[in-house]
Amino acid sequence: MKYDLCFQLSRTESAYFQKPTSSDIKSMIFSKRKYTIDKFVEDIKEGYSFAYCFQTENKPFKTYQKTNDNFDFTNVVVFDIDNSIIPMKELINTLPMKPTVAYTTPSNREKTFEYRFRLVYCFDDSMTSIKEYQEVYDKLKYKLDLSISDNCMRSPSQMFNGNADLNVDVYVSYQTYDLDTIKRTKLINQKKKTYILM
Repeated sequence: MKYDLCFQLSRTESAYFQKPTSSDIKSMIFSKRKYTIDKFVEDIKEGYSFAYCFQTENKPFKTYQKTNDNFDFTNVVVFDIDNSIIPMKELINTLPMKPTVAYTTPSNREKTFEYRFRLVYCFDDSMTSIKEYQEVYDKLKYKLDLSISDNCMRSPSQMFNGNADLNVDVYVSYQTYDLDTIKRTKLINQKKKTYILM
């Protein structure tokens, strides 16, 4: 556990008080930033959008340059959880590895039991290729025993939004993980839990 862990992400120059529209996404400009866990949480709650780090000719760079071919590195793996049948913190209590940070998304609906949130895991080292990132994503998902309907974050070029809603629920454990330990995980068939609706 490293309370002073520093890692890098790309962040939009503008914050969004509502979920960004397709027009917003096309016009986004990202720049690489250094983060502590606490500063990352602050920017989540400000409504910024995030991506991993990319090699581009332009710094800052635009959305269209945020491609798998331009992927550089990340210390972070994000799971986008849609349509969970239990609330975020209740699910977290069942996980064998707690996320470094988790937060509800603007489309989270407590009253209708439509729970949507993100689980963010920080590592002590960087993933520097698409193959390595997807290996870690798959093995971490396996260790967490998650069944996810939308694996959009398995693509390292996928961005993810913060949440400026005053009702956002944020969980912080400050727990960070050893990358090599995850990579040594062996994948075998197992029955998945049903916390996430397919």
